[in-house]
Amino acid sequence: MKIYSHPASMNSRKVLMVAHHLGVHLEVTFVDLFLRQHHEASFVAINPNRLVPALVDGDLVLWESNAILHYLAGASPGTQLWPSQIGRQADVLRWLSWEQTQFAPPCLRLSQEYVFKPFAGAPTDLPAIDAALEAFRIAGSVLDAHLRNRRFLVGDTFTLADFAVACHLTHAEAAHIPVNDHPALSRWQREVMSTAAWAACDGRLPVERK
Repeated sequence: MKIYSHPASMNSRKVLMVAHHLGVHLEVTFVDLFLRQHHEASFVAINPNRLVPALVDGDLVLWESNAILHYLAGASPGTQLWPSQIGRQADVLRWLSWEQTQFAPPCLRLSQEYVFKPFAGAPTDLPAIDAALEAFRIAGSVLDAHLRNRRFLVGDTFTLADFAVACHLTHAEAAHIPVNDHPALSRWQREVMSTAAWAACDGRLPVERK
């Protein structure tokens, strides 16, 4: 299986973390987003949305990170990352949907303003930062309340949901994402960060730019 990704892409990181956790080998092809390689015809033929990650496995070409997570779990029978009970499967899907619609947008905006734009030499947008902080406070409060009496998002072990949501905190410190305002969320983040999968996929920008 081949994955097209960029190390600073949170959605790429979630796929790489899950693959590492499952012991699935992925041949990684680096797509330089800063050089706009995701707009080149060769990559657009793989993902017309011009986004990473994208997975190629034989004749299968798959984009959308959460679909890729499901495929990796399906290729690993018996994994606890995808529960066997239908109710817990639905619960994982709920958090995967919530991650994309509620949690990822403010985390991505803050990462763009505080990490990616300075890296690329672009100015920050202060009103966008304020809006993203307010959106994160709402989403963070939802997640914090859910985790107050739970160790994981679904059930009593890691699932796809934990890695999918946590990946958006890759740049939390540098992006000034106020995780510490939410104690249960902060505790859960530390637990995810203690995994070998997190350590193996550090998410740092590959080079320094002036």
